[in-house]
Amino acid sequence: MSGSSCDECRKIAIELREVWTEAWLSTDDEFRAAWTGLLGGTEEDLARAEEIFPRTKVANADRLRKAVMKKFEHEALTGHKIPLRRTAV
Repeated sequence: MSGSSCDECRKIAIELREVWTEAWLSTDDEFRAAWTGLLGGTEEDLARAEEIFPRTKVANADRLRKAVMKKFEHEALTGHKIPLRRTAV
């Protein structure tokens, strides 16, 4: 996380790590490609994720969508950056 992070950034990062692990273990290659695309954090990445996430079979898709949207909303409101890096599973 950047030097301008806060407690909310840390909470969001923990939530993202948890939901990512659940999703990664329960999904297919299309989902993995969409998630990997989000690492850039651009508007195009977000649009691609919004397109792919709804049709991907992920056990926790709604929770994952909410966590990713919370990340983007917090970043937009604060200017903070929360990475979407995967951790080893």
